[in-house]
Amino acid sequence: MITRVTWGFLLLVVLVLWSVLDVRHRVIDQFHRAGSTATLPSSGSAVPAVDTHEISDEPETFAEHDAVEAKRPIDRELSATSWRNPFELKWWRAPGWIAVTEGMQGSGTARFRKAFVRVSLSLVVEAVDETIVPQPSIRLENADDGDLAVVVHWDQDLVTVWRERKGHAPRKIRETPLPETVSRRGDQHRRQLQLIATGNRLIVAESGRRLVFCDQPSEISGRPFRFTLNTVDQEVRLRDLRLDGE
Repeated sequence: MITRVTWGFLLLVVLVLWSVLDVRHRVIDQFHRAGSTATLPSSGSAVPAVDTHEISDEPETFAEHDAVEAKRPIDRELSATSWRNPFELKWWRAPGWIAVTEGMQGSGTARFRKAFVRVSLSLVVEAVDETIVPQPSIRLENADDGDLAVVVHWDQDLVTVWRERKGHAPRKIRETPLPETVSRRGDQHRRQLQLIATGNRLIVAESGRRLVFCDQPSEISGRPFRFTLNTVDQEVRLRDLRLDGE
């Protein structure tokens, strides 16, 4: 005769076997059987790859270009206060200009990318045609308002400082004749120019001779600005650029 203990033992064995078989069945169902017709998700349901190198059109205007560079600096070195080789073309927005030995060559405009509040620059402007006297301009353009600028123009016999505002006629600030020792030297195709903007004073010189010393115009006084060299249609070489500023 089967005792109650025996029945209890048999019931326990049945429960254990049932649990083992149920667990095995659930584990096996998680995998595809050999020869199964199950397929992988279609490519349409896959997560698309993210392209982190999308190329956009290069902005055509200086203002648009600067807006892009402000978000994506071209180089950490652009935040420096002085440059070992400021004629590297990567520092400039200079369409059509080319790099030459210890300088750059071209015509039209060449603008330095960095904005300054104070700057000291000295450079040699050399006409490719040695019969021509270079007559360049340096434009100091308000970085926050491109409609405002101060222009320093070196003519053949004088230097002029202008204030510019879009929609208005330029206003002359200073006009100073060049000393004869500067304007009548033999190598007139080569000019050494200096410009210093201290934040409240503007100093303009040529060949070490100070020509203009005046209050810095309000368009750029204490405000960030960028400088652009403009040679119009004269092809020149720029050399010996010494540039410091912040």
